[in-house]
Amino acid sequence: MKDEKTHKVNMEVRGSLRHLTYKLHALIKAARLGLKTNKLATNKLGHLEMEFEGKKTELWKIVGWSKGCKFFSSVEEIVFTFSSVSKTSN
Repeated sequence: MKDEKTHKVNMEVRGSLRHLTYKLHALIKAARLGLKTNKLATNKLGHLEMEFEGKKTELWKIVGWSKGCKFFSSVEEIVFTFSSVSKTSN
């Protein structure tokens, strides 16, 4: 058995967001980076929670993108945490 380590990032984005547009662009960006999208949820007005899984370098790219995304949105703050996920394969 081989132990493969992947990582997750959980982000809460706050600001004046057009949730549907922001979510769509986040899904497209994650797919282009080869990330798995685990969660995209609107908690309350102006708050969006997202969780992605994949290589840590690509996760940093999605965090950077989230800060600078200007598609009909104004991001005020991003709170994010990284965690490791172990997967066992044969």
